[in-house]
This record gives sequence, structure tokens and C-alpha cells, in this order.
Amino acid sequence: MKLLEQTKKKQTHLINFVGGGGKTSGIFYFRDYFISKGKKVLVTTTTAMEIESDIDTYFGSEFSGNCMLFSRKISEKKAKGISLELLAKIKETNEYDYILCEADGAKRKPIKANLEYEPVISELSERIFIFVGAEVLGKKLSDDIVHRVEVFSEITGLKLGECIDEEAVVKCILSDRGLMKGVHDKKVSVFFNKLELVTGKINFDYIVEKLLERSNIDGVYFTNIQKGEFIRVYEK
Repeated sequence: MKLLEQTKKKQTHLINFVGGGGKTSGIFYFRDYFISKGKKVLVTTTTAMEIESDIDTYFGSEFSGNCMLFSRKISEKKAKGISLELLAKIKETNEYDYILCEADGAKRKPIKANLEYEPVISELSERIFIFVGAEVLGKKLSDDIVHRVEVFSEITGLKLGECIDEEAVVKCILSDRGLMKGVHDKKVSVFFNKLELVTGKINFDYIVEKLLERSNIDGVYFTNIQKGEFIRVYEK
């Protein structure tokens, strides 16, 4: 995969993860992948994130090794993320090969739109990973399926109860109120995850054609990321 090719120059690569549909699972898949290649990886968030009990976790500004970093605990299983300022300082040290940063939340739903304060993306990030749960295709529009359903409805023109098709999902991805919000000219990889949960046919050609028309989207991936499965890969 081209997106996993690393430059020879020693520098910290900051990747922001946004969207829904297994985004957090994606973070840990790529964490394990990079570590298996001998890379040093920091996992963090600029919003809030669940704590993984089997990964070294630190709070504050002192940390080391392949770990997770937060500012403080919100609950027993969840923690508040770090500031953009601290994230920038960590990147500037070049201590890590990769920083994988969750930049928004989706309430465990396959897809989302955004309010004015989200996502919280660092201007120093060079790549954005957008995650969509492919199982949203063919479902009826409801708050159970879509996070920020009112905004999604405005973006796509769909009303509650209408079927979510490929066109609606692509509109949400490409909208500056949807999953491209705050991305600007950064490179983007789009993951349609949980492909195994899709029961109907998918118009792969339509999705790929429309997304790769956008100049800064250079890869579209259809995956079961928890299993490490890349079913279809499309790259410029």
C-alpha cells in the first residue's frame, strides 16, 4: 500500500483519524502494523478516547515508549485528549515515527457529519484517514445509524427514513460540513470498513470514481480492519 510507504528522512508522521465505522480499531491496526515494522508509535486524541488496558498509558506531558497519551481521565475507561499545542511539541521532537491521533467521535455509529467545533485536526498533520462503516449502505436514515443526523440530512438531501445510498455517503464524505471538514489540502485516505456486514451490492465504481476525482484523496480502501483484511484497494 502506497500510504504505508515512509520517507527515508527521519521525521514524525502525524496521521489524524476521523469519521466512524471502526475508526478506533483502525488506529490500533495501524499501531500494531507500524510497531511490527520496528517503528515507534504514539496513540493519542484531541477529543476523548477509550483507554486500552493492555497498552502503556500516560497522563500529562511525561511519557515514553509505544504508548497512549491523554491529559486526564474522564471515567474508568475513557480519557480526555491532549491539546494541539502539546501535540505540536511532541511532533517537533521527532521522537516518534508515527503519531496516530483520533480527532473526533461518532458514538459508535457507521458515519457522521460535523458540528462547527469538530473535528480537532492539527495543522501539522500531513495525512487524514477517513473511516466509514460500509454497513450504512442500504440502511434507512435515522439517529441510530448516523451521528449528527440533522447535519447529514442537510448535506445529502435525505429525509429521515429514506435509504442511504452510495451517492449520499459520497456527498457526506466530500462535504466541508461532513468528513472533509478541516482537511483543507492534506492528503486523504478513505476506508469503507466492516465490508463483511454489507448484505446488498455496492457500486464500487461510483464510490471510487467520485472520491478519486478530489485531488487530495489518493486512496480508497474497502476493509475489515479488525481482521487486517483489505478487500479492495484503489490508489492513484
